[in-house]
Amino acid sequence: MTERSMAHKGHSIVIRDDPGRIDVRVDGREVRVFGSADGYWTPFHAYERFASLDDLGRAVAEVIGQPE
Repeated sequence: MTERSMAHKGHSIVIRDDPGRIDVRVDGREVRVFGSADGYWTPFHAYERFASLDDLGRAVAEVIGQPE
């Protein structure tokens, strides 16, 4: 299992990338992530694909950080 942590604009991002399972958490909140040969995507950014899980995590942190 590969796990890495990072911070982005005050948010904690934890990424676990295992064969067959991807787990991304932003501030402890689980984020659904789907992957394929051409990138990763999430319902938080339904029409955008990300080249890396790090980029996806940062983009989700920005959405979570916005007031509702």
